[in-house]
Amino acid sequence: MTKLGATSLAVFALILLASCSSGRRSAEFTLDGVTPPPRVCSLNPQNFAQAERVPDFHLGHVCGVVNGYKVYTINDVGLNPSAFITCDLADAVSTWLSTVVQPAAQATYGQRVVAINVLASYSCRPRVHKSGSTLSEHGFGKAIDLAAFHLSDGPEVKLLPRY
Repeated sequence: MTKLGATSLAVFALILLASCSSGRRSAEFTLDGVTPPPRVCSLNPQNFAQAERVPDFHLGHVCGVVNGYKVYTINDVGLNPSAFITCDLADAVSTWLSTVVQPAAQATYGQRVVAINVLASYSCRPRVHKSGSTLSEHGFGKAIDLAAFHLSDGPEVKLLPRY
């Protein structure tokens, strides 16, 4: 086929495609009745934590947790008290413990962290507990506040408050 013939064929195909469109398709398309597929955890927290699956829930249009777990330990580090967080946050905490916390504890104190004091996990509340603030990520199980690390020989390393 010649170059002119190929160009003519391409132009004809574009004209044919353009004539098939009414231009109103996007106006007729809605998402009514369409529900997104359920979110799936990239990793099951029960593979690296002592954790219990908690049924998904929603509190009106405000708070709620999807793929939530009550977590007692992560990477053999106890959480006191246990934390109610999403599987994604549990995965992030697991990675943080193994790549940041444990190497720092070993380098600084020559010991490993065996437990963490948890100040807060799931809580349907505004940020920084200030009325009128936007909703905290705690309201979705996507945040955890920590107070202290406990080292294997007993010492406690307290964390400074952020505010």
